[in-house]
Amino acid sequence: MKYAAHLYRERGAVIEAMQLTGTPPDGTNIEEVLAWMREGWMREGNTPGKGLPEVYVDAGDDVVIRLHSSLRETTDARVGDWVVKHRNHVFSVVSDDEFDILYEVVE
Repeated sequence: MKYAAHLYRERGAVIEAMQLTGTPPDGTNIEEVLAWMREGWMREGNTPGKGLPEVYVDAGDDVVIRLHSSLRETTDARVGDWVVKHRNHVFSVVSDDEFDILYEVVE
């Protein structure tokens, strides 16, 4: 399956990233982002269900992807944020403003 993830460069390192866009009930790309993340997670031989991102809708009706970066630490990706997959297949969240400063599109 082909996803809309693009390649970006940070100080010579090439990463994959997808921006979380849109709002529920329609117009969001959350399913694409989750499928991309799960595919990378499973390809690395990780245990299904453990450490995978969770999705929820917060009190303000914003769609959120919650990433578990460690046993005690979580990070939330909200509409407009970027989910970045690093070389070691670890995912992180970067705000749109920060992403523009750190990364450039690979052509």
